[in-house]
Amino acid sequence: MKALLETTDWSKAECNVPNHTYYLNDDGKLIAYKKRGTDEVITFKKPRMFDRRYRTFKTVDFDLF
Repeated sequence: MKALLETTDWSKAECNVPNHTYYLNDDGKLIAYKKRGTDEVITFKKPRMFDRRYRTFKTVDFDLF
């Protein structure tokens, strides 16, 4: 499992897009994410596909569970 902090520059986007921290399982599917600026973690009952195209991330240390 790994945690990815989104570092995408959204300054040219037409709306305000926050960069969250995403938690992926070993298959690369999204299992949870933490909203930026909060400690709230949203977990999913089933892993979801996670599309990284056109976005940038850095791997971070975490203690989710």
